[in-house]
Amino acid sequence: MSVMAMAILSACGGAKPEPLTPEVELANAAREARETFPIFLEHLKAQPSDTSAWLTIQMPPEGAERPQAELSLKNIVQTDTSFSGVIWKPDRNWPEFPAGATMSFPASIVIDWVYVADKRTVGGYRLRAKMCLASRAAAEKIPEKVAQHLRAEAEEAAAFLLDPKKACAPYDAEKDLEAKAK
Repeated sequence: MSVMAMAILSACGGAKPEPLTPEVELANAAREARETFPIFLEHLKAQPSDTSAWLTIQMPPEGAERPQAELSLKNIVQTDTSFSGVIWKPDRNWPEFPAGATMSFPASIVIDWVYVADKRTVGGYRLRAKMCLASRAAAEKIPEKVAQHLRAEAEEAAAFLLDPKKACAPYDAEKDLEAKAK
């Protein structure tokens, strides 16, 4: 096929993009969560004692021997320069951050946020991505160890009223809140 024909075919949508890896999909979800973080902050200001509100943070890796830690925290309190919260979902690779411990952290390491309002889950970008990936694991030949982790996360997400059938649908927290207000 000539270069010109390939360019035309590509411009017309004939060439399919490479499929996203689970890592890329989760990174994209974390980016969306960071971009929409002001929605969470507004909710936190309006309802500072909301027990459904929580954040997931990602601690940077410490050398090759320890991967990034992913911790979920509740009872979030915002200070002038940081946040604090109680760890409710620790990372087994980081025992110095056990469940029930309180820790402070900067907003820059937040990778997901979620709260429940009127029986609707708002946010949860990474949870939604993990549910979607879990539902596609077999078809996309995601390694079993990764698939098991995703299925566990998906079960947890269901506890936050997320509908697994809608997990792969595009999500926009602002539009969700607008629809709820109507």
